[in-house]
Amino acid sequence: MNTTENLLAYLKNADRTSLTRYRETQLKGIITDYREYMDHLIRKSGRRRLEIFRIANVRENYGYKILNGEILSGDRDRLLRILFALRVSLSECQRALKLHATAALSPYSPRDAVLIYALYHHIYDMDWINDRLLESGEAPLL
Repeated sequence: MNTTENLLAYLKNADRTSLTRYRETQLKGIITDYREYMDHLIRKSGRRRLEIFRIANVRENYGYKILNGEILSGDRDRLLRILFALRVSLSECQRALKLHATAALSPYSPRDAVLIYALYHHIYDMDWINDRLLESGEAPLL
């Protein structure tokens, strides 16, 4: 599997011919499309979309818009709730946020630190997460 460091090293040392073949050689099998990545996470979770929306407490029509990439800004919390409902890892969460063109979780943000902790420790219970956010003086995931 290619890591970011490997891909950067490849690009640093690539000639023009290698650059034109980059997608076929280096990105083969790597999902670079947001909708495709979310479909992958949903399949991996074994859950149906309606179940995910129910767990995440997101209205069905709005949830579909988030998953389809129709809503690309201003709703990071709902996307995060969907990702927690999918029981993703921290790296999967970060990748989904990046592909969605949304700010990744930052350990420098006290609010994000609670979410990172939950993901590291496989805590997906929204009540627990929101309680910890409120205890830290941060806004819950609404």
